[in-house]
Amino acid sequence: MDNAKNGVIYFSLGSNLKSKHFPQELREGLLKLFGELKQTVIWKFEEQLETRPKNVHIVQRAPQQSILAHPNCVLFISYGGTLVFL
Repeated sequence: MDNAKNGVIYFSLGSNLKSKHFPQELREGLLKLFGELKQTVIWKFEEQLETRPKNVHIVQRAPQQSILAHPNCVLFISYGGTLVFL
């Protein structure tokens, strides 16, 4: 995250919504969208994706509090549940 000169976007849907259950078309659309951004994207995803843009990093687990506290974190995309910020 320290080297992300345009900032980092953290995308996590918590433990209730699983990205792996997204329809293929939705996953591909999100990857295409994220790939067009200048920011680095960290996507909490339950499994690895074979093809992804260079700026998209897939993680199965992430230190959410540390990511959100990092000065380069410019956006947090979440489902908005109450446990997101704990």
